[in-house]
Amino acid sequence: MDGLQVLSALCLITCLLQRTSPAPSTSSSTPGLTHGIVIDAGSSGSRVRVYSVQYEDSLPRVEEIGNLRVKPGLAEFATRLTEVAEYLNPLLLRAQELVPRAQWPTTPIYLMSTAGLRLVDAAQSSQLFTEVRGIFSNKTACPFLFQHRDQARVLSGEEEGVYTWITVNYLREYFGKGRPYSDTHGILEMGGASTQIAFIPTTPILANKFYVSMAGEKYPLYAHSYLYFGATYMDIRVKAFLAAESPGSTELEDPCMLTGDVKHQPAPNRTDTDSLQFIGTGNSTACEAILETFQRQTPTEFCYPKPCAIGDIYQPVLPEHMLFTAVSAYVYAPAALGALEDDRTLTPRILREKALLYIQKNLTEAIEQIGESRRQYASAYAMMGLYLPMLLQRSYGFHSDSTQVIATNDVDGKGIAWTLGALLYELESGMLTSSRPTGNPDPCNASGRTSHHLSALYTALMVVLQGICLQFLVRL
Repeated sequence: MDGLQVLSALCLITCLLQRTSPAPSTSSSTPGLTHGIVIDAGSSGSRVRVYSVQYEDSLPRVEEIGNLRVKPGLAEFATRLTEVAEYLNPLLLRAQELVPRAQWPTTPIYLMSTAGLRLVDAAQSSQLFTEVRGIFSNKTACPFLFQHRDQARVLSGEEEGVYTWITVNYLREYFGKGRPYSDTHGILEMGGASTQIAFIPTTPILANKFYVSMAGEKYPLYAHSYLYFGATYMDIRVKAFLAAESPGSTELEDPCMLTGDVKHQPAPNRTDTDSLQFIGTGNSTACEAILETFQRQTPTEFCYPKPCAIGDIYQPVLPEHMLFTAVSAYVYAPAALGALEDDRTLTPRILREKALLYIQKNLTEAIEQIGESRRQYASAYAMMGLYLPMLLQRSYGFHSDSTQVIATNDVDGKGIAWTLGALLYELESGMLTSSRPTGNPDPCNASGRTSHHLSALYTALMVVLQGICLQFLVRL
């Protein structure tokens, strides 16, 4: 075959490839998947969320179709392994009700635990998850798709923050539109045990960098989780601080509690008493002084990389105009204190001013303001009203009059749950059909990058072949 025949054949092959062979897809979602199940194993309870999945364009359409919550938290069974199957059974039965029977074998199920189980002894946690995986692998107990061990695991706090970030921006219909990073929302999340922050900074990320791939685009996130900085544990830390300051006392004054409120708490490290009594004094100055001790920054010379938020934890400077969606504990106290604008804007200065007025009330007066149904949270709102502005300003770097924070638990009526982001991440990263790497999970989409590179290689090859053919035709 001479050179002319070779070039003719090459051009013919190029045309046939263009007409019959689409470029490799950049989406790694699993075709044919119609449902997904995620169990959120929280500190006070576990909730199963069942999602429908439809494939449209470059991003799957995922919607929650039902859920069920059971109490207590899974951590309660760390030393009662024989009761785990009975505990999970109502959640599995609810999922079976919502997913058509024919889809059970192909519907993936996940159980992901948050901060509550991060606090459990490592050996006990390992045994607990071995038990859970055994139940999920038993097709009689769990008829759903359970492929690999990491479908049941403890999330890192950073993963929880990243998944919440995905959820918020997915519900806001950001992905797949070619919009700039500045249009994304950062997220602020606080549960009982930990608090998370995640956003795309405008400066290079020097630590805590996570990549998220959605609809063929890759997003570089900063994410960090602070364990023991959640709403419940901050109250525990305040009381532990007070107990340490008065080691011989069994009755302690708590400046972060309302006057007239009294609480009892176990004293595990005391030999003279089994419990301590905390009496509210409603002293905002003393309360803020205690809260400040937990949020001190390390001296500049020990902060590396810079800048630092709490202690020596690095955090990039917040983008000046980026909005942040704040969920869970960021919503409850500000809403109860009347500190949110009509559009749910949370301004640190306004929240602190409302809290300073509220903490001056006694318990009876406070209940008149917030309602009898919230009695058990009356003093918690006082502490949180002072804690949140300090966290936002002193630690994260928001200005006192900033209007960047939107405190809400929904987007256009759709609830914000990290479980949605977790399922989207699994769908987009191709984790449903291949084994997940062992070790510390990193939200970094390797398979997404591979398919993207294949697509780019295919396109480049077609361009080269077209160029050769064009030169050949011109010479003819």
